[in-house]
Formats: sequence, C-alpha cells, structure tokens
Amino acid sequence: SFTATIHPPGDDQELRDAISAVQRPLDLVLERLGITDPEKTHWTRLVLSSIYGYSLLSRDQQLTLPVSPESSGHYLVSVLVSQLENLTQPRTQ
Repeated sequence: SFTATIHPPGDDQELRDAISAVQRPLDLVLERLGITDPEKTHWTRLVLSSIYGYSLLSRDQQLTLPVSPESSGHYLVSVLVSQLENLTQPRTQ
C-alpha cells in the first residue's frame, strides 16, 4: 500500500479501501492536531518517506556509522513527534 499512496490506484475501489485503512491511524493523529490539507498531505509524505527510507537503509545494513540504527530510529520518531507537537503550540507574535 506504500506504493499505492505514491501512485494513485485509479478505479480500483478495493485498493482505495485498503489504502484508507492503512492510512487511517496517521490521518486521525493529524486531524486531531487540526492539520488539514495541503499540510496534511505534506506530513503524510514526510512520515512515509522517512520511515520507508530508514527501513530500506536499515534492512540493507547501510547505516554503518558508530551510532546504533535502533537509536536513529527512535530519534527519527522523536523528531517527527516533536515537530507535530510544535504545530499545536500557540504561536506568539
């Protein structure tokens, strides 16, 4: 379904339903934070590409610097969460 979120499924309703089901948790988080399109689409792409890229690099053992890949994964998630939290903070002028 990751590929389907990059390339629209056309008229395949079953595929559309599967994409919606997989995307639902992230959509709920973004909606509850008051994030709407186009920013919601940007966040969806950011999260998907970050997780996908990290997963591929980790799977292929390309993360070879002296910091553990697992700690980088935790850091990735903490940065994304922190940025989402910043969006919900009142902006001061």
